[in-house]
Amino acid sequence: MTEALVTTLEPEEAAARLCDLVVPTLADWAVVTLMDEVPKPEQRRRLWHTVSRHRDPARQALAADYASTRLDALTDDALLVRAVRNGRPELLRGNATKKLQEMLRLGPAHDLLTALAPEHVMVLPLLGRDGATGLLSLFNGSDRGPFAADDLAAAVDIAARAGLVLDNARLYDAQRSLAEALQRSMLTEPPTIEGLEVEVRYTPAAKAAEIGGDWYDCFIQRRGVTFVIGDVAGHDISAAAVMGQVRTLLRGIGIATQASPGPLLDAVDTTMAELQLGTLVTAVVAHLSSVEGRAHSGWQLRWANAGHPPPLLAHPDGQITVLNTTPDMLLGAATGVVRSEATAPLEPGDILLLYTDGLIETRSRSIDDGIDLLRRVLAELVAPDGAQSTPVNLHDLCDRLLDRVLSSDPEDDVALLAVRPVL
Repeated sequence: MTEALVTTLEPEEAAARLCDLVVPTLADWAVVTLMDEVPKPEQRRRLWHTVSRHRDPARQALAADYASTRLDALTDDALLVRAVRNGRPELLRGNATKKLQEMLRLGPAHDLLTALAPEHVMVLPLLGRDGATGLLSLFNGSDRGPFAADDLAAAVDIAARAGLVLDNARLYDAQRSLAEALQRSMLTEPPTIEGLEVEVRYTPAAKAAEIGGDWYDCFIQRRGVTFVIGDVAGHDISAAAVMGQVRTLLRGIGIATQASPGPLLDAVDTTMAELQLGTLVTAVVAHLSSVEGRAHSGWQLRWANAGHPPPLLAHPDGQITVLNTTPDMLLGAATGVVRSEATAPLEPGDILLLYTDGLIETRSRSIDDGIDLLRRVLAELVAPDGAQSTPVNLHDLCDRLLDRVLSSDPEDDVALLAVRPVL
């Protein structure tokens, strides 16, 4: 039981595993009810999620419906409420259907109980560090008979172990939600820029990793517009907090000094060392300035790369250029580094794509393989027929790019920034 539960940090997954483990070994059917931490009058808490399992597949839907509909029908003397209030198991030995119906307000749960016909019920609080994190309800029909003393002892032991696992999962989930909220709060929407379309995306990691320090940014300088993509080492709240510091330093220094990408990265590196931030950061800074005196308006791209995956430049005909200059050293790795710059024209209809490594790299896919996949998908999205066509909607392109390249369970968070001069 313990081995099965401790391998997940998702409360709902842990609840589902718990149901699978106790049915049919301990009971004919079971319901796990999770609770949030919002206190209610009379020591009640809001019950917010249920998972159920029935040994008879034909009755699984009935058990699931009962598990959810009973929550709104509970009276103050309901078995679940008493178990939370008292912090100990509650048992009904015999005639459980009628007794449970007396503890519920009239409604669908009454009819579902009649169909399910439990004869014996055991409800156990799943206790964490600060009280119940949920409830385990076990049901037996008349054919199986009442719970024996050893059933009760086993159920109490299981509930104690499951309570701690669920408590850890909830704490992890709360920390992860806090990190994501912190990160999103610092990823502001880009400003409106005449002559440019800009789209940004941020996707948090799924299960295997916590929130990291990926970010994007866009700010206006006197001579043009600067775009940034970056990734702070680490996958926790600290990484998200450091990301906020580095992002603020970079945009503040950029606006105050009006520096071009290479010197801007060097200045941020020096400031990080003096502030003793003690972290490693990869980043690309790309500056766009308008080109005057041309038949068609265009932009000049100047960029510098501090150890980050290379930007991609997609042309309307589907040709993809990897802006694959040799990356200079990461920020925070050494002092006194002078980073180089490169330039390229950005014509109307071209798309500049900046991204973090979570988009392309997985445990089973190298960065190089990921870049190749990203190139192919981007080319197909820009020119589906292999030739120049009606310009793709940039908003849709970013969504479809994530759908096709990013795994369903991303192992790392992902930041994405796309820029296109208006035709």
